[in-house]
Amino acid sequence: MTKPVVAIVLAGQRPGPDRVAAPFGLRTKALVPVLGRPMIDRVIEVLSASPHIRSVIIAEDASLDPLSTAAGVAKVVEDGFATITPSFPKISESVAETVEAHGADATYLITTADNPLLTTEVIADFIADARGTDIAIGIAEKRVIEAKYPDIPRTYYRFSDAAISGANLFYVSGAEGLKAIRFWAYVEQHRKNPLRLFAKFGLVNLALMASKRLSLVQAFERASAKIGCTIKPVLLPHAEAAIDVDKPIDLLIAEAIIARRRG
Repeated sequence: MTKPVVAIVLAGQRPGPDRVAAPFGLRTKALVPVLGRPMIDRVIEVLSASPHIRSVIIAEDASLDPLSTAAGVAKVVEDGFATITPSFPKISESVAETVEAHGADATYLITTADNPLLTTEVIADFIADARGTDIAIGIAEKRVIEAKYPDIPRTYYRFSDAAISGANLFYVSGAEGLKAIRFWAYVEQHRKNPLRLFAKFGLVNLALMASKRLSLVQAFERASAKIGCTIKPVLLPHAEAAIDVDKPIDLLIAEAIIARRRG
């Protein structure tokens, strides 16, 4: 087996009340119970069980409910397997700051606290395909998701040969991977300023992406060339990898899937 990586669990959230947490009287979505257990505990349990993960860093919003109130989080922190660090308003900023603070020369698997359907099998498949690249992004194709869950609403990004949904899994290796995260932060910051995006991506690239004339591989190849590092899409065969808890209906879906897994 290849060398284990460090996992980063992003547990911050957007400003204001969260529509999943509010009905439970909570300010932090990560603590919302999924079949009686905080969803972040489910994520931590899977990371702890994976032989591909050597330690965990949890990025939390210190202004909200402390994640250490979750029994699973408290245990891994006490055991020294996990540490808690501050999160930042933007996901890209949280990732970049956490990677820089804990060593840009390491390799990281990044996921989110609202990913309670994560499994050790998904982690193994993702890391196996991500190895050897600077940054990898986990995705699931629409056909894979709808073959198993035809009625579950998802947001899809369309290319000439595929429609995909994000799987809340990222792989960042070394300083080159961090370069891509910093580029992502720039795009987030200037997403409403077309001129700045044109300057970074190039008008042709933006036009091709907007018109869906690029295949998935072509889009990632162009992004790699523009940023100056290797960026790879990892197509996962697991439909559940693309189901996180972003809305109240997602919570019901996640609970139903977990209950079915129990048989």
